[in-house]
Amino acid sequence: MKIRSWGWCALLGCFLILAAAMQSPGSVSQADEEQWLSLHRQEESQWAKTERLSPSTIHAIVQAAGLRPTDDFRIQNLDAHSLRSRHQVLLSTWESGTGKCLTASVLQKIGGGFRPIWSAASADDANFCAAAACGNAKARASLRGIVIEVPLGCGGHADESSSTTVAEVLCVRFLWDGKGYGLSESKKKIIEEQKYKSEAAHCSD
Repeated sequence: MKIRSWGWCALLGCFLILAAAMQSPGSVSQADEEQWLSLHRQEESQWAKTERLSPSTIHAIVQAAGLRPTDDFRIQNLDAHSLRSRHQVLLSTWESGTGKCLTASVLQKIGGGFRPIWSAASADDANFCAAAACGNAKARASLRGIVIEVPLGCGGHADESSSTTVAEVLCVRFLWDGKGYGLSESKKKIIEEQKYKSEAAHCSD
């Protein structure tokens, strides 16, 4: 009789543990979603001021890129001016995490909305994830196309005899051909670390 009683108690305990385990992720996820929702509202408001657009327009651009207000991302760059002659907008975002992997997207303005026409998160099998200690990947737009810089490493030396520390940067260029953006160049560049830290851009347009 005691063994049977113990069995029922064990079964009940397992059920309670299982129920708690099933509920716990849901509650944490909901809290995370609320946090991201609040953060994205702040970001959209800031970018609206920077680009002199309404928050609703910024929100429409982000949504058109397939991003939800509760997704875990940060806006790295939103440029509504450099590609204005083609009625396009650049949106680049970081994923959360140590490397803050970057995705760059171009959206076409059509009527009162936006439609994604191009997106890239890698080139030649190399993703746009930065070495955490060296800064973050960045994307920028020019009339010629999109340039992406990804810091791959820093603090090393070009050779054993040199005392100068250097940084390694991946430079990726996508050019506009009248119909879309095609990969034009993907190469690694070695830069003196002091110069790397002092300059805002390291890859040419």
